[in-house]
Amino acid sequence: MVGSGRGAIMRRLSGLWMGPAVSQPIRMTPFLYRCPTTGQNVQGFFADDGSENGGETYETVTCLACRLVHLINPKTGRILGADED
Repeated sequence: MVGSGRGAIMRRLSGLWMGPAVSQPIRMTPFLYRCPTTGQNVQGFFADDGSENGGETYETVTCLACRLVHLINPKTGRILGADED
């Protein structure tokens, strides 16, 4: 079974993941955002921080607080269409 055992657990805990077809580890970047539906702070992870695109990229994230999909900028953590505080 690929991805099982102590080594795979340690890679997941350290924020790295090596899939069966990936020869290099993928860094999972954590981020916090405020759910526009519930107002709760929610943590998520991106495999890429969007730095190559100048920060104008939005990624879809399924929110753990409300189970809806939000579009979030991985570089700034801003939600597309959310009100500014």
